[in-house]
Amino acid sequence: MRFSRDRRGQSVVIGTVVLFGFLIVALSLYQVQIVPQQNGQTEFEHFEAVQNDLVELRTAISAAGQSERPQFLDVKLGTSYRTRTFTINPPDPAGTLRTSDAYNITITDDSGTTVNVSTRFIEYRPRYNEIESGSTWYDNSVLYVEETDSNRPAVIIEDQNILVDNDTLRLTAVQNDFSASGTRKVAVELYPTSNATNLSKLSGGLDVRIPTRLGSEDGYWNESIENGSVTYQGMDDTAYPQSSGVSALLLRVDSPDNISVNSVGIQREPTGETAKDNVGPTVGGGGSDGGSDGSDSGASSQVTSDNNININSSGEHLFFRFDTGGSTFTIVNASVDTTNMPSGSRTDLKKIWINEKPQYNAKDGQYASDGTTIDIDDTAVSGSTSIRFGPFTRGGGVALPGDASDYTFQNTQPSGSYIVVNVGFNDGTTKTFYIEYSP
Repeated sequence: MRFSRDRRGQSVVIGTVVLFGFLIVALSLYQVQIVPQQNGQTEFEHFEAVQNDLVELRTAISAAGQSERPQFLDVKLGTSYRTRTFTINPPDPAGTLRTSDAYNITITDDSGTTVNVSTRFIEYRPRYNEIESGSTWYDNSVLYVEETDSNRPAVIIEDQNILVDNDTLRLTAVQNDFSASGTRKVAVELYPTSNATNLSKLSGGLDVRIPTRLGSEDGYWNESIENGSVTYQGMDDTAYPQSSGVSALLLRVDSPDNISVNSVGIQREPTGETAKDNVGPTVGGGGSDGGSDGSDSGASSQVTSDNNININSSGEHLFFRFDTGGSTFTIVNASVDTTNMPSGSRTDLKKIWINEKPQYNAKDGQYASDGTTIDIDDTAVSGSTSIRFGPFTRGGGVALPGDASDYTFQNTQPSGSYIVVNVGFNDGTTKTFYIEYSP
């Protein structure tokens, strides 16, 4: 019997191969066309949701400054794509909420007396994979989207409310450095002051210079201010030569009675200002506590410092200990802020160790910028716990000054040079440690 010409199984094999080919083609088309569309829809829904969060943030800043009561809200930094079985998603889109560098609001009366009040912009920057969206900015009560790689004017979401009936200029300065990144919700706390500055020594007419990212090309301020007791004087796009994209809004105010200035601090009372009684976060909390986020319960209320601090000889690493009071807590993020250290200190960060186990390691050649809240691998700690930050140096950088004997914990925010360390726990609370430098 000869089998060389027996073809009875060929049709089944060929049919299976063809069907499998169609399946592969269908999955490929689904991956290329449908998955991006669905992910784009997810991103757009998050974009709309985060715009609502930012509108609430704008409202909360105004409320904290004017009602003199603290405000608390959440901002969802990123989102997650739907789970897929046979196709794949790119990394979930994350976002960053941060404050800008500080700029002065300058108020000068006819005699030449000048008062400066520090303020910052707030930026939310998404990192979507499918849709294109520029950063959303909070700028002197204006909320707008700045389109990427475009010369078109900003898209205004919420108009300015610093001018009341063209009669009173009402400014709320945003203070303190803040940065958070990821896909999670971040809790934003806003604490007011009794008064951002004392304007009683000013008299007569006032020239007011307000930093803004809405320059003359945007044409926003000249259209939104109708002259009255407060008069629009123009824009100065060269007022801040070291800061690209920042201009000065120039106003003339008839008298000090036509202007009010308040200040709002993010996550803690505004730096260098007197917080209103009983509304700022409780710092110290008794014993050797190195600071608190104002919570009456949770991990942060039980964590205390033990004054064990070390700066290694080259100044590249900061090492300190705290105690959890016998309880077990889970650390989820941390940040270190050296803004108030002597000039020249290197602030960028490479690694974080908890109990000498690495929990964060920046990619080669990349450093986390000063004050950035860094999400770390969830780490359970109990009892005496050590955290080490470093190295702080990179090519041409300058390390932290001094050694262990020059640094001490303080129960309140020091007036001199100091480092701020924030440790976040999975119950949503954050512990703040103030580490003073006294050479």
